[in-house]
Amino acid sequence: MEDPKPTEITPGETKATAHLQHRAQLRKSFVTIRRVLVATVAVFCVCCLVYTFVHTLVPMFRGHIPTTGNVDIPHTSSLSVQEESNYPESINNLEDESFKPSKRYELSEGQAACWPSTGGIWIKEVTPIEIAHLGLDRFNDTERSTDPVDEDAFCKRLRMSGAQLYQLPPHWNYPITWCENVVFCTEPIVRVHLALGFPSKGGVWVLDTSGSPERFPPGMGGLSNAFTMEERCTVLKKLGGKFCSNMKACPETAKLVD
Repeated sequence: MEDPKPTEITPGETKATAHLQHRAQLRKSFVTIRRVLVATVAVFCVCCLVYTFVHTLVPMFRGHIPTTGNVDIPHTSSLSVQEESNYPESINNLEDESFKPSKRYELSEGQAACWPSTGGIWIKEVTPIEIAHLGLDRFNDTERSTDPVDEDAFCKRLRMSGAQLYQLPPHWNYPITWCENVVFCTEPIVRVHLALGFPSKGGVWVLDTSGSPERFPPGMGGLSNAFTMEERCTVLKKLGGKFCSNMKACPETAKLVD
């Protein structure tokens, strides 16, 4: 019996086999790439879940519960929620000067500030007329006083000009952990919505600035454009302000001297 002859492979069959092998390799590569992508997405999802847990759930267990409003009630402070017309009985007097304001007046901020012996910080954005009225230098920074008596005396004048009281150390609203300026990132614990003017003959002109800005005519900008305190008083009168013979004569201003 004769041995079978070996099967001869034609050039065409060789090309077909090579093509099939190439397609099989490509398919295998695509499967590997798909598995890598699936694994990458899975790892990313796990990382997102861990991040959410660390930055949302953990602070809640520690008492740092995020709020949806603009005012965050301090959870580490003994201060209670008070009406705007009442001053707090006690204020934490710890100070941190890593943020502004840190001077009695600073040109770059346009704010006057003081640190009373009772704690906290009084702050007010001031116009050139108010700067002169408070005895500050309009062209140079003014350092805060190291004398508590002098600082309290300046705080009395600044309060009478309509300053607002902020807590020290500040309680930054979640998730803020630091801010350049106290006014930008915290709410005052004593609010004052008054514009005041002090005529040379005595007394005080006062305008309640609370409520919607639309209720004031365009002349409101005149308060910043006044050259003298007398001009400021004239603007307040035109805007509907009222005259008080002294700070204690009107309920609005009496709160500023109590």
